[in-house]
Amino acid sequence: ESISLSHNYFLKSHLVDAGSRSAIATWCDQVADTLSFSRETVGIAMLYFDRYLSSGKGQSGDSLQSKDQFQLAAIASFYLAIKLNEPIVMGIDHMSRMTRGFYSEEEIATMEQDILFSLEWRVSSPTPMDFVRHLLELL
Repeated sequence: ESISLSHNYFLKSHLVDAGSRSAIATWCDQVADTLSFSRETVGIAMLYFDRYLSSGKGQSGDSLQSKDQFQLAAIASFYLAIKLNEPIVMGIDHMSRMTRGFYSEEEIATMEQDILFSLEWRVSSPTPMDFVRHLLELL
């Protein structure tokens, strides 16, 4: 069983940097607030995003060489986190509309699939909030 180690993926790119990641995280926070999603979902999305870009698998290298692909990876990570952690069902068509049609449903779905394969479908990581909820149930 292989485990990918995290590293500073920005070292592999001249086009994207920590500021680019911060801008994406801010956009996800704004969308989460607008749609009344949990901020925890945004944190999980950024975890998927960082793990994907650090993995060196699939098309993750391309996402570090193109701002459009970098954004698409972040959007697909956010969509994946919403599907797995929010109690609502949000269609991929809605996610495409949130990008004002810049990314098609097919592009988002293809990137989501690449993320899942690159992470070897390991997207069920417990968070600190999961631990706290479990602890509170015991009290």
